[in-house]
Amino acid sequence: MRCKALLGAPAFLAVAFMAFGGMASLAAAAPSPSPNPIPAMALYLTPSGVTAEPTNVKVGVATISGSLVMDKIPGERLIANLKGTTDRGWPVQISPSNLVFQNNKASAFSVTVAVPVATSANQVGLVTVEADAMSNTNAFRVRSIAQALITVAPYYVFYINSPMPFKEITPAKTVVFDVEIDNWGNSEDSYEISIQNQEELAQKGWTVSLSTSTAMRVGAMQAKYLKMTVQPAFTSTFYKTESTVIFVQGRSLGSVNSIEEKTAVLPFIVYERGTYLDPAFTGFSVGLLLLIGVPSGIAIRKFYRHFRPKKPVPDEEPEE
Repeated sequence: MRCKALLGAPAFLAVAFMAFGGMASLAAAAPSPSPNPIPAMALYLTPSGVTAEPTNVKVGVATISGSLVMDKIPGERLIANLKGTTDRGWPVQISPSNLVFQNNKASAFSVTVAVPVATSANQVGLVTVEADAMSNTNAFRVRSIAQALITVAPYYVFYINSPMPFKEITPAKTVVFDVEIDNWGNSEDSYEISIQNQEELAQKGWTVSLSTSTAMRVGAMQAKYLKMTVQPAFTSTFYKTESTVIFVQGRSLGSVNSIEEKTAVLPFIVYERGTYLDPAFTGFSVGLLLLIGVPSGIAIRKFYRHFRPKKPVPDEEPEE
């Protein structure tokens, strides 16, 4: 009995091994399972960074090329919806915003970002594009995203201003003007300041000087202040009413390497009205008058005495 039991165990094992081996062989011979029905999708943006060029009156437009690559079961129809956003809140437009896939292929689209007027050059925006694809039977859904950077190019706009560019003075009196440099650009800038008609004024005997010839590191939408001292010519005049124009010119140093160099000019007007007599000229004139006047007065007096009619002498009474 024990031998039969011992013989039975190996037989059972052999039968079991043959059974499992047969099943394994059947499994190996069976066809492989069907591929995964959920497709793969990849989204690309080119280039990964672009520069927008807004101004103080114009929106800056940045354009990026995009492509959506789909890997799916042939014959399956998918519709991909595209949408874009920026972390700065700048408007984004995608064209076309819907892509239809019948077969495996890459579809192109464009992304347009509108950077608002007067945006600071210090700002950098991140644009995110998301593709959301769904099968026509709504059986599955896939998503993909891509990102790109939007930088802002600097632009240069500035003006020269003054609270009082016109002043009336008596002739030859010194006058001081306040000069203001206003940076209306979107980035920090520096300026050279000069008198445009300096040589012409010097020929007339005028002296014009600025407290500084440069306005350095003026921030966007900020101003720098300086003084202009004007000394008219010391020319004697009994009375005059005359205007003299001084042209103050500024040059943007930041725009030197840009497409267009930026300059600005503001005329300042000095209006002289009244009398001015040079003290040296006055002293000389008085001396000359005395030198000429005193002898002339004596001569006139003698002349008057010589030709003055004589008074009649009364007749003497006869002696008795």
